[in-house]
Amino acid sequence: MARSTELRTHRRRVWVLGVVALVIGTGWSLAGTAGAQDDTSTTTTAAADGAGGADEAQLAQGAAVFSSNCASCHQAGGVGLSGQFPPLKGNPNVTDPAYVAKTVQSGKTGALEVNGQSYNGVMPAFPTLSDEDVAAVAAYVSAGFPSVGSAEAAAGSTDAASSSLPGIANLSWVLAMLVGIGVAALVVGPRLIGPVDRATVPWPVAWLKAGVIVVGIVIGTVIVPSWVLQLDAVAELDRKVQDLIAVVLWGGALGACIWALWYAGRKYRI
Repeated sequence: MARSTELRTHRRRVWVLGVVALVIGTGWSLAGTAGAQDDTSTTTTAAADGAGGADEAQLAQGAAVFSSNCASCHQAGGVGLSGQFPPLKGNPNVTDPAYVAKTVQSGKTGALEVNGQSYNGVMPAFPTLSDEDVAAVAAYVSAGFPSVGSAEAAAGSTDAASSSLPGIANLSWVLAMLVGIGVAALVVGPRLIGPVDRATVPWPVAWLKAGVIVVGIVIGTVIVPSWVLQLDAVAELDRKVQDLIAVVLWGGALGACIWALWYAGRKYRI
C-alpha cells in the first residue's frame, strides 16, 4: 500500500514538473521571438531616422553596394585604413548624401584631413553604378553605417514596431520562471536535499537529482556568462577584458558546482 502511494505521488510530481517545463519553455520561446522582432524593429527604425528619411530597403541596398565596391579600401563598417584610406564612419565630411554621391560618381584626388590625420590618395570614380545604387550607398554612408537587414526583413518589421508582444512575452517569461522555481521547490525540494540511503534510492529520484546537477552546471557555466557578456556595459569593454570576465565567471561557476557536489556527497544527500 505504501509503495502504491509513493508511486502515485511520484507520478503527480512528474506531471507537475512536465507542466512547469512546458510553461518555462513557452515563455522562453515567446521572449526570444519577441526580442528578435523588437531588435529588428528598433534597428531598422533607427536606421531610417539616422538616414534623414531613407527607407530600410534603400539602406539595405546601400550596404550591399558598399560591401561590393567600397569595403576593399574603406574597410567593413567604413573604419578606413590608417595612413592609406580615410575612415568614413565618424567622418564629418560625409554627413551630406549629395557630397557622397558626387564623390562616388566623380572620384576624388588630392590631400585631405580626417579627424586630425592626413591622407593623399586617389579614389576612382564608379561610372558603372546606377543612379539608384549611388543614392543608396550615399544614404547608407551619410547615415553612419547603420545596422540593417534585407529589404524583406525591414518591411516585415513594421508590424512588430507597434506590437506590445515583447513586454507581454518578457513578463510571461519572468512569471514562468517564478512559478517554475516555486513549484519545483515545493514538489521536489524534499527529495533533492533530504538525506537518502544510496543503496536504495529509487531510479526516478536518482535521475531527478542528476538532471538538477546538469541544469545547474549549464546555467552557471553557459547561460550566466553569456548573459553577462551581452550587457551593454560589458560589451563596450576591450575584448581581452571581456575574455577575462568570461573566464572568471565560468571558472567560478564550475568551482561552485564542484564544491556543491562535494558538500552534498559528504552529507549523504546524493
